Amino acid sequence: MSKSGQARPTDFDGWLARNQTNPKVRVLFPQRDDTEMEALLRTPPGGPDRGPSLEETSSLREALGRAVESLPPEDRWIVERLLIEGTSLRKTGTVLGIPKTTLARRRDQIKRRLASTLADDPDIRGWITPDA
Repeated sequence: MSKSGQARPTDFDGWLARNQTNPKVRVLFPQRDDTEMEALLRTPPGGPDRGPSLEETSSLREALGRAVESLPPEDRWIVERLLIEGTSLRKTGTVLGIPKTTLARRRDQIKRRLASTLADDPDIRGWITPDA
């Protein structure tokens, strides 16, 4: 945590924030609108952009699935609880018998490994914009 009491973003969080306007990234990591008005304001005048095809998103989901499957079983379990189901660090840490700060560090390591694995995947390479 930083001095302001907020958690520092991981490298992945920074990349996601920088690339949130990329339509390909928005499909994989949609940003939730706080209100209906915000959703309407984000919609371009001609309607929502078409976005990628079902075939494109299917190959991306398969690549992500392969990357998650390549993780050790306990890391895969952590990904499923924290990143897919949205279980809290505190609850997940209690189940594993480790402090939530230790689990947060481990989660960040897993995210970095997944990002590295995905960056090497040919299905993903064309979707990733280089860090600025």
